[in-house]
Amino acid sequence: MKEITEFLLSVYPGREWQLPQDGGLADLEWLDGPAPNDLEQQYADYVPSVAPVSVSRFQALAALLQAGLLDAVTAWANDPGTDPLHKLAFETATEFSRTSPTLAAGAAALGWSEQQLDALFDAAMQIQA
Repeated sequence: MKEITEFLLSVYPGREWQLPQDGGLADLEWLDGPAPNDLEQQYADYVPSVAPVSVSRFQALAALLQAGLLDAVTAWANDPGTDPLHKLAFETATEFSRTSPTLAAGAAALGWSEQQLDALFDAAMQIQA
């Protein structure tokens, strides 16, 4: 199931779907429109990418903006309950590491999965200033 989730997040970012517990590709329910015609072939051809270790500040912010998540992350960083070191890191870091404590704290606070983080990092790597 993890492989199917990774496939869907990387090939169809932004689409809404539901996969039942222990379900397979045939059990997938698309919540925002019809299923792609060649989904099974795309999945058969899919080669998972390895998420990059770090991305530039511009790449990270641009990926968040494109995903519609920048406002939520900014609100988390500015929330009075957020660790001041995490706020400082968000505001001043020139690079964002996939394994950073700030990233882990923000993702946990916003309810993001590891797969979502990997997909964001993959998207960020494709962005050039």
